[in-house]
Amino acid sequence: MRLSQFYIIWWICLGIILFSFNSISSGQEKYLHFTEINGLPRNITTCLEQDKYGYLWIGTGNGIVRYDGKNFYSFPELTGAGINDLLYDTRGMLWVSADKGLFRYNRLTNFFEQIVQGFISRIQEDRGEIYFLMVSNINKVDGDKFLITYRGNDISDFCFSKEGIWLSKSNDGVRFLSRENGFKKITASYLHNQYVSLISKIDDKLFVGRYNGQLFYIPENGTPVQVNIRNHYYFKKIVKIGQEIWLATDGNGIIVLDKNLHFSRILRRSKSTDASISSNSIYDIFPGNNHEIWLATYGAGLTCILPDNLLFRNILPEKGNENSLVANEGVSVYIKKPVIYLGTNYGLSAWNETEQKYINFSSDQLQKELNGTKVTAIDVDQNDILWVGTYDGLLGRYTADYKLIKTYHPSSIDPDDMQRIVLLREIADNHLLIVTQFQSNILLNFNISKETTDVFELYSKGSNITYCLLNSIRENQQGELLALISDRGLFHVNWRDNVLENRLQEMNKRINCYISDFYPDKKGNYWFASSTEGLLRVSQDGKHYKKWTIRDG
Repeated sequence: MRLSQFYIIWWICLGIILFSFNSISSGQEKYLHFTEINGLPRNITTCLEQDKYGYLWIGTGNGIVRYDGKNFYSFPELTGAGINDLLYDTRGMLWVSADKGLFRYNRLTNFFEQIVQGFISRIQEDRGEIYFLMVSNINKVDGDKFLITYRGNDISDFCFSKEGIWLSKSNDGVRFLSRENGFKKITASYLHNQYVSLISKIDDKLFVGRYNGQLFYIPENGTPVQVNIRNHYYFKKIVKIGQEIWLATDGNGIIVLDKNLHFSRILRRSKSTDASISSNSIYDIFPGNNHEIWLATYGAGLTCILPDNLLFRNILPEKGNENSLVANEGVSVYIKKPVIYLGTNYGLSAWNETEQKYINFSSDQLQKELNGTKVTAIDVDQNDILWVGTYDGLLGRYTADYKLIKTYHPSSIDPDDMQRIVLLREIADNHLLIVTQFQSNILLNFNISKETTDVFELYSKGSNITYCLLNSIRENQQGELLALISDRGLFHVNWRDNVLENRLQEMNKRINCYISDFYPDKKGNYWFASSTEGLLRVSQDGKHYKKWTIRDG
């Protein structure tokens, strides 16, 4: 087909998605499990972070790995290192604390550079500065060196608040270092003689986890309050997910508290189904950019919890049920809220989200009205007229309540010609843009009021060049309609004169390859998907050109 799918939402409602890993529904959540079989360097995963590009970074017992949604990529320089903590700071820098030292990721060289040697257990950011815990000292990064911020004993964890630094001591509760005195003096202490494993500042409360599994919080008034939970395993991470508090434990799964800090439920491993977490030893919980929740486990790899509405939903026809999809094979999709139009091989379904019901054009109806059943193009104009184009070349005009007004054969006077209408788009009052796959009549301007058709020509009026490999049509940032011709470049759609004009000649000269789709960004650049040269970015004047291939990742 010449037209790469104009609407990228191809199959969004109809496609069948096959996961290469386990994905089984459990109520409102689905679980995806990843192990060494999928590419993890080790099933011991310890910490998680996500950068602004969407990459998930996973610390393991055998170095760090990056996940791009499909593949895992390991970094040889950290092979064998036990990763303890990850931090993606406010400047877009990724930091790694490990048993071999502190590392900083250089995105240009794709390499982790060592900043400090030694066993580093924790890393934090405060007001653009990077701090880390090495042995029992809190240190601050200063260029490629470090400065000691506080010397302590038996410090198990630390975190920042607007007032200062909170310290947890493995044998003597919680201490507070005030910002006013430069973090030099302890100004408050709580839970004396308590064995504390970690602390976490969430909203206005400092959460304190003890090695024996008890949980406290210290509100702003400074009086510790114990949270009533039944747990004997120490905590590895405390995070806020929505309005809930999730507690990762090393053996008791995930304890979930409601917004009032009352016990809600426990997520535990189930032997009988994959629709559960894969281990009860959870070392990190990370809420992803798309509302998914990632879990690092000790010994069972990586788990991703997806809400149902994030997975593709397969909408299928049901025999005997008129309020279901008309057919299984999807061909086209068009959305004009609140209706979603789904063209299939055997009819058209219109799903009304407000009324929660389908209106279906059956195979028999379309065969009778349009001489074909495969709906390849759909459009609804500003007058709420529904236009339906078919593989067999007929164009149907329907009222808002789906009554046929008239049929047309816009590309040929021969009713038996199969012109395959693949795109319909209203471009102005009484004008409909039609893309077909019929010989030389590729792009048409259909005048609705006159019911006449004009064929677009390349370059100029009278060129008589009407055949082209038209792949995509969309507007640029200035609202101009552009057509992508695979072997020629990007052309302006002059619908008044029915000409595809080469106004971007300098840019088109730089492409020199077959292109299948394009995207105009806000900076005036055009991005192209090519068949052989990877991803291209070209400025409108052609002066700036860059490409990315598999060698660039």
